[in-house]
Parts: sequence; structure tokens; C-alpha cells
Amino acid sequence: MENITNNLSYLIPEILITALGFIIIGIGIFTRIRNKYILPFASVTGLIFTAIYITFFFDIGNIHILSTTDHNQMKDLLVYGGLLKLDSFSLLFKFIFIILGIFVILMSIDYVDKHVNHEGEFYGLIILSIAGMMIMSAANELLTAYIGLELLSFSLYILVSLGNDPEKTNESSIKYILLGGFTSALVLYGISQIYTELIKNDIVNPTFFSSIGLYASQYESLPPLFMFGLFLLITGLGFKIAAVPFHTWAPDIYEGAPLPIAGYLATASKLAGIALILRIFSEIFEGSHSSLVIIVAILAILTMSLGNITAIAQTKYRRLIAYSGISHMGYILVGLAANTVDSYSAIILHSIGYAFSGLVIFAALICFYNQTYKENISDLSGLYKTNSFLALSITVALLSTAGLPFFVGFISKFYLFLSAVEQDLLWLVIIALINSLISLYYYLMVIKEMYVNEPNDTQTISTTNIEKLVLITSLIGVIGLGIYPDIIMDAINSASISVFIR
Repeated sequence: MENITNNLSYLIPEILITALGFIIIGIGIFTRIRNKYILPFASVTGLIFTAIYITFFFDIGNIHILSTTDHNQMKDLLVYGGLLKLDSFSLLFKFIFIILGIFVILMSIDYVDKHVNHEGEFYGLIILSIAGMMIMSAANELLTAYIGLELLSFSLYILVSLGNDPEKTNESSIKYILLGGFTSALVLYGISQIYTELIKNDIVNPTFFSSIGLYASQYESLPPLFMFGLFLLITGLGFKIAAVPFHTWAPDIYEGAPLPIAGYLATASKLAGIALILRIFSEIFEGSHSSLVIIVAILAILTMSLGNITAIAQTKYRRLIAYSGISHMGYILVGLAANTVDSYSAIILHSIGYAFSGLVIFAALICFYNQTYKENISDLSGLYKTNSFLALSITVALLSTAGLPFFVGFISKFYLFLSAVEQDLLWLVIIALINSLISLYYYLMVIKEMYVNEPNDTQTISTTNIEKLVLITSLIGVIGLGIYPDIIMDAINSASISVFIR
């Protein structure tokens, strides 16, 4: 009993987040609050408190966000028999998930007031999904990771359906639930295949990532059944980050979901999938199996190329962002194929930078949509004249996403591609650079629409102080991390070392 109590003390962030989520849902169901600010501000206050706790008070065994990069001085903590691992990696991602959740809630306030009928459920489910992400980042074995993945997924299934336009949201939510349920079944079947293969070979704790890595390291060429189970697992994770060929859901769901939830799917949800992928593949890739490297490299090429080429033809900004996000998962896979500590650091930096750029884009588009109800790229014509701040914000975010200098997207892509070149993957980097040039074309087309073309409507687009706060803070992240990435690199390097070096 004492051991259980001690373990619970290590899970205080997850407990706080879960309790907060249920409290917000309960308030929304059983009370009638007419002030649109009470529930989001209560949610943000609880999340800020948890973030402060993680940052300043969660110091167990020298584990903290801004930790040393000397792995010999790190003390990773295993909780509940090793089911969860508390290290610099998990704590950094928990902190980032909370920050993203805060921004999404703040930029949703006016949208929820106008377009969502269930305010308490909306904010409460965002908070519960954060708990799922936190479990995913700390998971040390497959079933625990699956529980976190499903907690996130079930929250998102409901969030996608919460808009007040049934024609759009019903179709999107049903499609998302069916595809998500199918991939969840594939993941479970893949776990069972891996479990069976390891049990046959007398591997202890067959669902633990370290045990899977130990098993894989014994073979020059991995056994077919193990590869089949691994393929099914990759399918589920590929669905979560919308990597080709598991990407088909993303454009339709982004288009039908409430706009803030589309932004949440594009940023925080993908970041959680990336965290879990790094957890698992840091163990499986330990033996540097060439077959796995080739598979990941092929997926990277397909994901980058299809995402960018398809984005060119899009006329709606939600679908363009969806395909752009797909292409960026290809860049992440380039770093995964390199499989080094430096590439893992680059993946984390790129993921964080992309998340902040995505927040800027979606926050600006939410402001635009709240007053115009328009969703076509052509509707952004002359935005510079109707709201120069929104146009500038979108421009900065797009240029960062394209990987131009002085923004975080440039420095993160540079580190990603450099880590791949160091592992003799120059051919893969060349393909990635070509794809970056393709993406620059359709980003510039959007910028041209905002600055060169005349506005279709002379209506002035206004922004609230809260929306300005979200935009300015996110822009500081996009520009600040591009000019001075060292401010966060110690934390990122510490995280990548803790997950990569065993």
C-alpha cells in the first residue's frame, strides 16, 4: 500500500489534469453559466497550476525539465513496476502539452461562444485529452501506451462532433470514429503478435519497450511475424500523425471539425504521436536494422511528396493546412530514419516549432472565420487591408513552416537534415529539400492572396485582447526559437538523451 501511495505521488500532474477535466465537464453539465469566460479561465488556471508544479516542484531523482545533458548524472524513475518512466523526455512533453492546451482553449473562447453548444464538454475533453498525451509520453510498455492513446482518441472523437453544424460535424466524427476504431484494433492485434513472438523466445516483460529492443537486437533480419506486428503498430502510430498511407482522414476531419479542434489535431495531437514514436523506436532501432531504416525512409518520401503535391491544388485553407501538416510528418520521419541523439533533438525542436507555427495560423484563421464565416483561400484576399496584424501573423507562421531563415522552422529543418546527412542519408535530404521548395510555392500563393489581391469584402476584421495575446505569444516562440534556439536546446537535448541512451 505504501508503494502504491508513493507511486501516486509521482503521477500528481496526471491526477490534477484528470480531476480538472471532470470538474469542468461537471460544471458545464449541471450548471448554466452565461459568462463565456468562466469555464475557459478556470481551465487555464488549472493547467497553469499543473505546469508550474511540473516546472518547479517535480524534482524527483534530479529529473526536471531543464536537466543536465550528462546522462551519467540523470536518474530516470520507473513507476508502477516500470509501466511509466519519468525522465526529462516525459516531463518536457508534459509541459509542452499543457502549454498547447492553454493556447487552444484561449483561442477557442469566441468560437465556442458562437459555434459550440456544449461549452463544458468542449473544454473538459481538451483537458482529458492532455492526460492521455501525458501518459503516452511517459509510457514504457505497449499496453500503457495504448491506454494513453485511447484516452486521447476518445476525447478527440467527441470534440470533433461538438460543432453546431450537424451536416459537417456528423460526417467528420463518424468517419474519424470508424477509422480510429479500425486502427486501434490493428494496434491491439500488432501488440498481440509482438507479445506472442517474444513469449515464444522466453523474453521477460514482453510488452516493455526495452524487451522489444532486446529481442530485435538478436537478429540481423527480423522474423516475419514480429515484422508483421511491428507493421500493424506503425499503422496505428502513422494514423495518429497522419503519415502516408495512413493520412486520408486528416483533410476531411480538419474540414468538418470545429476550427480550434482542427488546430488541436494539427499540433498537440500530432506531437503526442511523435513522442510515443520516439519512445518506441529508440528501443526498436537499437540494433540499427537496415530494413527498418529503409521502411521509414520510404514512408518519409511518400509522406513529404504526397502532402506537398496535393496541397498545391487545395482551395480551402483547412485542407491546405492538413496536407501541409502531412508533409511535415515526412520531415519528422527523415530524422527518425537517421536515428541518432542529434536527430531526436532535431525532431523534438521541429515538432515544437511546427506546433507554435500551427497555433499562429489557426488562431488567426479563427479570428477571421468568427467574423466572416468563410473558408476558402480566396476569401483571404486583401486581408492585409482589413487586418494587417492577422496577415502578418499568418505570413510569419507560413514562412517558418516553409523553413526560411530567422524562424524556428529553418533551424529545426537544418538540424534535421544535418543529422540525416551525418548518417549517409544525403539522398533522402535532397528529396526533402525539393519538397521544401514545393511547399514554399503554395505558402507564397497564400501570402500573395493576402497582400497583393484586393479584398472581396471591405469589412474590418477585429481581434480581441485574448486573441492578440495568443498570437503574440506564439509568434514570440516562432521567431525567438529561430533566432536563439539555445533557450530550449538544453531541455531538448536532455530529453533526447534520456529517451535514446539506455
